[in-house]
Amino acid sequence: MHAKSFIDIPIESCGGASPLRVSLQATAPDILLIFLRYGANPSTNDGGTSPVLALLDKLTEYDESASYPYQLVSCFKILMLAVPFIELPYKVSNVRQYFSYHRD
Repeated sequence: MHAKSFIDIPIESCGGASPLRVSLQATAPDILLIFLRYGANPSTNDGGTSPVLALLDKLTEYDESASYPYQLVSCFKILMLAVPFIELPYKVSNVRQYFSYHRD
């Protein structure tokens, strides 16, 4: 097991969340970019859902007719460039079934 880099040390006053996760919760793309440039792990496992899924959950909170906040979309774009792969919490067979059922 490798040691965490300094940039990934959990912040105790934020419930043990990683600095990267705190920047995502605050929707601060400039801070997120700084953390990533200094080696923060975008796939960090600090006990919560993956950062990508957390951002997707935030995006689903907005009404489809409204536009998404610029800061939130910026965080998502930056994170997508940094994440090598995304592990989804459901099985592919369930996704195929969902899409075959919900076709227009």
